[in-house]
Amino acid sequence: MLIQDRKNILRKEILSSRKNFDVLKNEVRNKVIYRNILTLLNNLTLPNDVIGIYWPISGEPDLLKLLVEPGHTISLPRINAAEICFVPYILGGGLERYGKTEIYQPVLAQEITPKIVIVPALGFSIDGYRLGFGKGHYDKYLTKIKQDNRLIAIGTCFHENLFERLPVDQYDYKMDYIVTDQLVIRLV
Repeated sequence: MLIQDRKNILRKEILSSRKNFDVLKNEVRNKVIYRNILTLLNNLTLPNDVIGIYWPISGEPDLLKLLVEPGHTISLPRINAAEICFVPYILGGGLERYGKTEIYQPVLAQEITPKIVIVPALGFSIDGYRLGFGKGHYDKYLTKIKQDNRLIAIGTCFHENLFERLPVDQYDYKMDYIVTDQLVIRLV
């Protein structure tokens, strides 16, 4: 079976399991992930560093409280012509829905390059690879930015979406850290 076929089968399985995702039931686990991320950021960043986060959809850890943490510039991804970039975002700023998805993105603003990008996924492998929705937005962005800058990529998911192995191809970008509600894995 081709790698892409294996990825598609796994995507369908994970998306099917997410239909039962209960935000209230997972609130405690989300708080643990948030604390793990915050601790990691405090160890990796300097004041005013740019942090890239994401607008969560069902089944993803919600890290939007980072918007009110002092000391950093927070940015969100914006999809333009099938590529993502990050733009600064402050709580209450303008958002628009991306197509027919659950994803919200900031209205067009000046692009900014994060020092750290916190990356969501359908799942991660313990060796740092990500299974996304199949568009390759994050893999392309992280590969491009890493060539020109020192970048730290932190993958985050609920622990049940951490796998021993995932199908991987040459376009998949390896994370520097993986954070779940049960552990933090340093891969650098």
